[in-house]
Amino acid sequence: MNYTVSYDYASGDLLENRNTYFYTKFHGKAFLTAWHIQREQALAEKQAIDTAASNLDSSPTMHMIEVLHKKLSEHHTGHQTIQTLNRLVQRFEVSKRLHSRYNFNWRPVDATDYKNWARYVRFAEVLNLAYAITLSLPYLNALLKIMDTLTAAYGQLSESLSSRVQTLAVSERGHVDELCLKLKRQPIEENAAIGQGGLTLAEPVPMKLNGVVLLAAQTARSQAYIQALVANGLYPEKVILLGETPSLEQQSSANTSWHGVLLPNLAESISQTCDRANIEISRCSSVDVNSEECASCISDAEPSVIIYSGVGGQIVSEHTLALAPKFLHMHSGWLPQYRGSTTLYYALLKKEQSGVTALFLDRMIDTGPVVAQKHYPIPPFSMDVDRVYDAAIRADLLVEVLRNYIGAGEFPALFDQHPDEGDTYYVIHPILKHLAILSLKKDNAS
Repeated sequence: MNYTVSYDYASGDLLENRNTYFYTKFHGKAFLTAWHIQREQALAEKQAIDTAASNLDSSPTMHMIEVLHKKLSEHHTGHQTIQTLNRLVQRFEVSKRLHSRYNFNWRPVDATDYKNWARYVRFAEVLNLAYAITLSLPYLNALLKIMDTLTAAYGQLSESLSSRVQTLAVSERGHVDELCLKLKRQPIEENAAIGQGGLTLAEPVPMKLNGVVLLAAQTARSQAYIQALVANGLYPEKVILLGETPSLEQQSSANTSWHGVLLPNLAESISQTCDRANIEISRCSSVDVNSEECASCISDAEPSVIIYSGVGGQIVSEHTLALAPKFLHMHSGWLPQYRGSTTLYYALLKKEQSGVTALFLDRMIDTGPVVAQKHYPIPPFSMDVDRVYDAAIRADLLVEVLRNYIGAGEFPALFDQHPDEGDTYYVIHPILKHLAILSLKKDNAS
């Protein structure tokens, strides 16, 4: 099929209509070309605006950014510098905005003051320096996103700011090209334990797991969870199903096994799997795990443990966490090194094996007690990483954790985490996602 690939992440008013970058589609090498073309076309226009006022910013945030630029220019990367930089990255990643002032808890003092372009250009220069010095992918990820915002608004920039954005675009492309070359040179090493036994050879005797409730969204991950559990005879007492059933794959196929890992049949809905296994479903029309309706469903179930499989990007509130003794979560990242979102792709970019960590949720992101961990082989280039691979490896470890729970009567305590350990990653930019997937083509060629 012939179709034109376009780069659609750098148009419009991105301070008002902000990109989420969630679950971006893969379009192959043509997407990288489209990104190059977008940057070149956006920066080709000459700017006539040049007022001194447009470049002024005396805000506390701008002062912070200037201090960071000075420190990084002198290659000072002490704890305080990196800590401040990481908090600003976190603020930008969450809101896609840079507010003029933040309070002690890093909340914007004035939620309406975020439109000074000089602030964004200077912060992009800080991110450019930070990545060049550290090669830490969260800085490149944020740089790509802020450059989307700046190139979309290029016609509003003064001549001096637009000139600096042009310089940044050269650096941005250089970083991406160098990362691409690095991925071509270095294969991923696979020397750790891999997934085992997600699909049983003999028909298992079904076992109802009293007190175990699956909190499921209408996602491929939840499909994989319930299919893997049923295939291994591990039946949750109840499934709380969030949201309406979406359209599914048109063609149904039997579950298959890859490296001993059960791959989900995306044409079979969660309801269909539960019906054939006679598992009770409690339906919740809201997709918000923190809604009153969801809270009521959890309270009615009286669970001893919730297997959490909600919608991506949601954070379970303290109020919701208090509704059950334990919330068991499968995180597709090796903790504490890979906290946050889409960490699977960052591991591929760093030429490291994918890992899944089973943990109990707490009020922070991916910082709770760790129950189990396992490495998995890299996926083939032809496999859907988001909906098949990611879902399948999480489900595989879930099965192993519940088997151990049945045998021991309790969940093991592998280790507790310290919140300051490891790195936090944010939703991956489509360019980095494409580089990660394209690297699989070479790594699976032999």
